[in-house]
Amino acid sequence: MHVLTLVPKFPNLVQTYIVSTLVGLKNLGIKTTIVARVGDKHSSLPPAIINNKLLLDTIYINTEGSSLFKSFLGLPFYKIKYLRSVTRLIKSNILHNFGLKYFIKSLVYAKILSYEKIHIIHSHSFFTSYDYLFLKEVFDIPIVATFHGHIPQGVKPLSNKKIAAIMSKVDIFFVNTPFSKQQLLDLGCSDENIRIIPQGSDVNYFPFHEKLISPDKAIRILTVGRLSIEKGHATAVRAIALLADKFPMIEYHIVGDGPERENLSSLVFDLQMQDNIFFHGFVTSEDLKNLYATTHIFILPSIDLHDGFHVETQGVVLQEAQACGLAAIASRTGGIPYIIKDNETGLLFDEGDASDLAEKITTLIENPASYSKTCLLGRQDVEIRFDINVICNKLVASYSDCISHTSKHI
Repeated sequence: MHVLTLVPKFPNLVQTYIVSTLVGLKNLGIKTTIVARVGDKHSSLPPAIINNKLLLDTIYINTEGSSLFKSFLGLPFYKIKYLRSVTRLIKSNILHNFGLKYFIKSLVYAKILSYEKIHIIHSHSFFTSYDYLFLKEVFDIPIVATFHGHIPQGVKPLSNKKIAAIMSKVDIFFVNTPFSKQQLLDLGCSDENIRIIPQGSDVNYFPFHEKLISPDKAIRILTVGRLSIEKGHATAVRAIALLADKFPMIEYHIVGDGPERENLSSLVFDLQMQDNIFFHGFVTSEDLKNLYATTHIFILPSIDLHDGFHVETQGVVLQEAQACGLAAIASRTGGIPYIIKDNETGLLFDEGDASDLAEKITTLIENPASYSKTCLLGRQDVEIRFDINVICNKLVASYSDCISHTSKHI
């Protein structure tokens, strides 16, 4: 089986689950080709990308702005296989149904057909799903897509017409929780076309570290995520400030960067918490593993801004932290309650409520036995529900069903 994986950017170092999925599929003997517009500019790549030579399986095709003209000039018109694809495109209704610009882009994207036969397409973005619909329309290649939730702020949404086209052409949509399933249903997707398969994590890459916690010793707390309003970092900062007098050796480490960095730094200064709260910015995957190994508690304080933009649908960093033996505390919002089993595999707090979060942190610190049990149950839950091998087997089963169903109608 040959799977064409569509992503806007690869590598994208903030989407570790895509790398985990690609490696998991490769370990199952599935051939994958990655198609992206651009790559991450960071020079330090995760070992999984290097060790599995994923960049050798990556094709870059950029049709944005002036890049469209350059890409068009570089088309392999000398290949008979490509010319046959162009002929089919010209004879199709793509130009009439989608317009000239889409047709020209299709000529560029069609060069991937000059390589090995593609059995199925898996898109990780609504935008790339729309761009490659012609492969289903003209060449009868089945297409599945992972819906990661509503788009973030600052990203121009697709028109209703384009969304309707995606809904009518994509064979299967994968969502990570019932919450994101409802989001997709609200966009007009048919219930029968949706499969709930969470994003997975490589539990072998994130080894379990047993930790002891005590009120009179250093307590290290961690959050990993983009510094943006909806991630709720300000709530966690205020919670730590509420605890500093009671637990003077408490530390809060924040990994990530983004537009809220300056505001959060100012908040830390105003609360006089510079000796307790530390910003790490972007870190490598190995540095993040070290932080997981030496930290006691992980917080995901996301909030729902109710503005129509992205809401946390799963929180893959939760699974990474839990795999490494951290006790997880997360806000009761979006898809998180489907991920954290409250008072069992972690603790949930009311979103935006710093006092409630501080109370949950105190509960873990003052109850070492309960803390250790939470850490252990968290790791076990990740192994059962989110191990990348479990997830990839489910994906391959869905791929096979989709290919079989499509072939019967060709």
